[in-house]
Amino acid sequence: MGRPPSARGLLFGIVALLALGLVATVAYAASLGFWAMGLAFGARLAFLLILALAVLPWIGRSRG
Repeated sequence: MGRPPSARGLLFGIVALLALGLVATVAYAASLGFWAMGLAFGARLAFLLILALAVLPWIGRSRG
């Protein structure tokens, strides 16, 4: 086994999965004709993306 993954790398993985979910949710809802619902769910996922990315400046910062 190697080094454990860094917190920054894990956060980028979570952000990538959230972005993929955002695109998939909006596309699937649009294909069914539910644009409003797709945009509503997409907006919530986009908000989570913003929150996750806002944490980046504090990850890896040393205490002291």
